[in-house]
Order: sequence, then C-alpha cells, then structure tokens
Amino acid sequence: MRTAIQLCTILSLTAAVTIAGCNAKPSTPKTKWYGKSIKTLPVDQSNPAEVAAASDIEAARLRYRNDIAALLDYYNSIGNIQKGLWASRELKNLDEAQEFEWVGIDATTQPATAPAEMQMTHQPEERELAENVVSSRKAYILAVDKLAKMYEQANDEFKCYVIHTMQDRFRPERTYFYQLDIEVPSLNLEPVKIYPEADKLYDEALALYEAGSKVPALADYRKERRALQLFQQLIRQFPDSTKIALSAFYIAEIYKEYFDEHYLAVLWYERAWTWDPYIAAPVRFQAALQYDIHLDEKEKAMDLYKASLKLEPYYDNNHRYCNQRIRELEKEGVGASKQ
Repeated sequence: MRTAIQLCTILSLTAAVTIAGCNAKPSTPKTKWYGKSIKTLPVDQSNPAEVAAASDIEAARLRYRNDIAALLDYYNSIGNIQKGLWASRELKNLDEAQEFEWVGIDATTQPATAPAEMQMTHQPEERELAENVVSSRKAYILAVDKLAKMYEQANDEFKCYVIHTMQDRFRPERTYFYQLDIEVPSLNLEPVKIYPEADKLYDEALALYEAGSKVPALADYRKERRALQLFQQLIRQFPDSTKIALSAFYIAEIYKEYFDEHYLAVLWYERAWTWDPYIAAPVRFQAALQYDIHLDEKEKAMDLYKASLKLEPYYDNNHRYCNQRIRELEKEGVGASKQ
C-alpha cells in the first residue's frame, strides 16, 4: 500500500508530466523569411479599419490588465491568498497571450482614470473590482475576435495565424468571476427531472472527457476544456436535471486533474454530493485528497475521509487509503480538539 507521501509524490509528478508535456501554450508565430518568432506586428497604415481594430485591442488589453492588477492589489491588502492566486493567474494568462508589440497604432492609448478627488473619496469594494475585471475581459475578447474576423475576410494568412495564436494562448480556465455565488451554482439545486436535451449534452461532454483523458501524460486539453464548458452549460440550462450531480463531479475532476484548480475542484465536489448524497462517484474521497495534499486543510480532509468510509461503500482501495491516512493524521494531532 502506498503511503500518503508516496501518493502525493506520484500525483505531483503525474501533474508535472501532464502539464509540461501536453498543455504548453502555442509558440508565437514565426516569420516565413527568417524563421524567428515575431517581436512586432505592423498594422497597415493605409487601412483605417485595421488600425482602429488593433488600437481597440491594445486599449482593451491595457484596461483589462489594470483592472486585474487593481483586484490583485485588493486581495493582497486583505490577505485573501486563494483569490489573489486567481488574480495572479489571470494576469499571467493575459500577459502570455500576446508576445509581440503592435507597430502603427497609437501606443499611448490608456484607459480613462477617475479624477483625483474621486479616487480619494471612492474606495471600490470586491464585487465592483471583480465586475470591472469581468467586463474588461469581455471587451478584450470581443476586440480580438473582431480583428481575427477582419483578417479572415481579407485572407491575410499570416496575420490571421498570429491572432488565432493569441486566442489559443488565452486560456479560459485561467479566468474567474471571483464571487463564489457566481463562480459555482447554489448548493440548493435538486436533480429531479429528466431532460432528453440535458442527457444528450451530458453524453457529449462525457465522451469528450473520456477521449481527452485516455492517457494522462498525453491528455487532449482541447477536449477537456470543451467537456468542462459543456458540463457547466448543462447545469446552467437544466439546473434541476438528474445529470447535474455527475456533471459537477466531472467538472471537479477536470479542474483537479488538468488545470491545477484544487480549490474550485472541492467546491464542485461539494455540489455533487450535496445535490445527490448517494451519487455513484467517490466525491468525498477526492475532495479529501485535495484538502489534504494540495490545500493543507487537514481537519476538513479528516472529516471527508471519515465521510467517505461511511457514504461511499463501493471503493475498497479508497477505504484502505482512508483508514491509513486517518491513522496518520491522528498521530499528527489532527482532530484532537474535537474529541
């Protein structure tokens, strides 16, 4: 039997191989003439529409970046480590999407700032700062989409390739709502109705999930991203479908296995067992592992290991691990205050 330390090492190495091997962002396009990654992308000065569209992207990017930075500063100031990590990831995601500079647009374009007297009297709260990020993110994505379509219609093969690469480098799983009541659905949903449309959506998402995860070190991240979107879409569109609990389980699995989002994973595992206490999936065990190994919340892990023993009876290997880990945690003094 593997110890908890061995399991942690195996999980970490597997994740490292998976992420390093198959989830690398596309390289910046190379010029056909020199074979080097481009550092600048010139805009045709004789084409006002192209100049305007590229300028819109840069203005939207700067505004979006400023809004993320403001939210990150807020979380750092209040010591919210988890949401600060999200903001850091989203900022890095934006910075890595575009590796070149525009040539031929107004580089001095900056987002409008509030008057000094307003800045002194108005201290934005978390929800306002988060909504600013979501709004500016949407504007940035729309601006990039607009220029991509322009280049497609103009049959500009190279510039189209550059913008499509930007879009591929911008990862949706590294964007957040920052408000838990928006990030994940309510715990009060009830899976009580059968919808053929929801069942079809579930089958499509599950097929993508399974096709993308046959060999972890060779995972198809495009399929996993699409599966994640479809499972989430199912829950939004059919919040009382009998498929919502299992969809939540697979959402958690994707976040945990492929995108290193262990906190989001435990929130989705919790939805799965709350919506369906008898769900045929090891939701409590998986949540316990995340709290134990990745989130360093041993008390929660202990409670969930015990809950898994009681409520998830069909997983013998999990039970052996739960019993071993409970003994180890008890030796470390975890749970002693409850006795």
